[in-house]
Amino acid sequence: LIHELLRARIATSMARIEKFINEKLAISDGSSNNITNVNDKGIDTELDREVEESDMSDEEKKKAISVKSIINTKQFQSLVKDFFNSHQLIQFIDQQNPLAELTNKRRISAMGPGGISREDPNLDIRDVHHSHYSRICP
Repeated sequence: LIHELLRARIATSMARIEKFINEKLAISDGSSNNITNVNDKGIDTELDREVEESDMSDEEKKKAISVKSIINTKQFQSLVKDFFNSHQLIQFIDQQNPLAELTNKRRISAMGPGGISREDPNLDIRDVHHSHYSRICP
């Protein structure tokens, strides 16, 4: 899903860059030639050559072609926030002491996907595991 979102975002960004560059070239020299050709390596070297030949400083050249200028990360950030705010395994860890932390982690793993549900717990869940016999409770 994230890969598809990034691919779509890059494709739209490349189309916008191509349109912008074609407009600038049409204004400057009166012709509209296609500059951006996307291949396996990314943007063709003609775009890099145009940036190098322009009257920009080094910092402006770096800002002209960067990942941040091509990809908008707001969609990715919203997906990550939605996951961490709504997933059933996400909760703050109780870190008062090591025993509380272990209890919290055990509770998370038992109630997670493939575990038990809160609606139908049975008596087998409440039974003591054989590995806990003869242990001293803290």
